Amino acid sequence: MISSRWNSGIPIKYIISLLMLFVSFFYSAMSGLFWIALFFAIVSGYYISTLRIRRELILYSIILILVFQNFIIGVGAHLASNATGLSYLTQVPLFFVVGIFLGSGLKNIEYERSMLYFILLLIFIAFSLFIGRGTFNSIFANLRNLVFFYIVYYVSKKIMLKEFSIHYFVSKIVILSIFILVIGIILLIGGFPLYKMIGVNEVYAAKSASLDVLSAVSLDDRFYSDIIGFSVNRMGSLYYEPVSLGYLLVGMYLFVTLFDWTSDILVKNISKVLLLIAILLSFGKGSFLILLLSIFAPLLHRFFKKIFSTRLLKITFIMHRIKFLYYSFH
Repeated sequence: MISSRWNSGIPIKYIISLLMLFVSFFYSAMSGLFWIALFFAIVSGYYISTLRIRRELILYSIILILVFQNFIIGVGAHLASNATGLSYLTQVPLFFVVGIFLGSGLKNIEYERSMLYFILLLIFIAFSLFIGRGTFNSIFANLRNLVFFYIVYYVSKKIMLKEFSIHYFVSKIVILSIFILVIGIILLIGGFPLYKMIGVNEVYAAKSASLDVLSAVSLDDRFYSDIIGFSVNRMGSLYYEPVSLGYLLVGMYLFVTLFDWTSDILVKNISKVLLLIAILLSFGKGSFLILLLSIFAPLLHRFFKKIFSTRLLKITFIMHRIKFLYYSFH
């Protein structure tokens, strides 16, 4: 069974940080004062980075904000009928990660070769502004995504240099995945009326920066798929986005499959089955393909463990899963 110690002893500092983050985020979605959420995202990230115990929760908090981002924007904006500043709120995860970096990475920053490559890549992309390769928005988006990925990579290395329990971390991922499945089934049954109540139109307005979607009266094509000539409804859950949800669930499935997070085979197998059901309900062709490829993942994992250190392999794996999450929203 999942060890009781994995689900106990959550630091008060962690709870305070998340409350500060989510409350300010929700208030900004209701009021349109987006700068409040961005400010407190940095403060919360800095505060949570000072954890001395259960530092696995630092990485887990990044996944949490990515998962609940759309829900907070949607519910807050819908309840208050707010359409102001929503697109800026999609940057809350980036500001949160910057806060973590300022608290844990900047104090003892160390030069490494990857940092040089990262800086050169940023300069190259920024230079494309002057030679006309791409629009400003697309170039800025690429710069933002690269900054996010590198900061998470650097912070992950810092955290995993100290005590880090992959068992505790994956157990939290499992609990979160079951919650996502339950909410997803409820929303799948409730359809557009229920999605509208939790702000699906407002979320798409935030992503597209267009207010036209606020008048939508049904779910769009992304919530439907054609399987062997039959039209099926797709589960979007808290993501409000079936395709991205499928990638998220596959990432979680890989966590459950590749790491020895519990000694109870029954618990592990039940978790796998539930995640497979969730992936199936998302009906994402891309996620199906990745799932098939993941069948070979254990063999590849054992192969690469012989080449690379276990800690480096874990960092790389976690980074790829967080990358799945981040691209889902941007």
